[in-house]
Amino acid sequence: MSIPDPHRARIVWAAYRAALRRGRRIAPGLTVWTDDASADPATVAREVPAWPESPGARCLKASDVAEVWAVVPAQAPLVLKVFHLPRWPTRIRYLLRASRARRAAAAAAACQAAGLSAPACRGWIDVRRRGLPARSLAWSEAVPDTAPARPWVEADLPDLPRPARDAFGRALADHLARTYRAGLYHADTKLSNLLLAQPVDPTAPRFWWIDLDCLRPVRGLRRRDVLRNLAQLNGSAGPALSARDRLRFLVRMRRMLPGLLSGKGLAHHLDQWTEARLDRERSGQCGP
Repeated sequence: MSIPDPHRARIVWAAYRAALRRGRRIAPGLTVWTDDASADPATVAREVPAWPESPGARCLKASDVAEVWAVVPAQAPLVLKVFHLPRWPTRIRYLLRASRARRAAAAAAACQAAGLSAPACRGWIDVRRRGLPARSLAWSEAVPDTAPARPWVEADLPDLPRPARDAFGRALADHLARTYRAGLYHADTKLSNLLLAQPVDPTAPRFWWIDLDCLRPVRGLRRRDVLRNLAQLNGSAGPALSARDRLRFLVRMRRMLPGLLSGKGLAHHLDQWTEARLDRERSGQCGP
């Protein structure tokens, strides 16, 4: 099977582009989209930014460029992500590209078209100030009975019998390969960006992609792209996972993507990329 599969990739591209075109400009510098056709966009634009101050809201992650909140604005729990553009060069660059919130919504639609699990996006808001992008907000459904995969992989996977570890590795490799075959690429494939169904069945785990602003359709997949993803996974797996388990996972990926992961010295190359990735994370940079 070719990577990506041309037929599936066309469907995914169509879904992504259609989702990017959504949105209604309700005021100068303010564009809104919501999947609730009965909702008033102006009301949405006024109420959603206040959700972090609402009762029960909980900050899951925060930095100078993004905040992630667990909120319960109505009956159903949601995850709200607020993207900031604090620097002028970045704001100017975003004049020529879709906001991270809009891209996250488009990626959720692409995952649905590809048959990949991801939280459904319920809406987004784009905000401009003085004609330049300033921030954007996207909210999605909270997936019940899930947790980021990284803590479980670090703490529990290394102690399981080898058949269970192998089954989990096969499922993770298949999830990544199916993403590639659909013509999708996640630029930050850390285990913390994969939700894992709880309680975990290592023989049949289920994964959801998150941080969807990092996921996009691609026309073709490069060896460098795959190695970057493998380095991200390798570096986020924690020190307890054995070198043998890591190598067995790499062999599975090589069998699934023979044209992209052929050649000698692959494991050594991956180790170098992993160290580069971890060095960049420690210094606050992004990816190798």
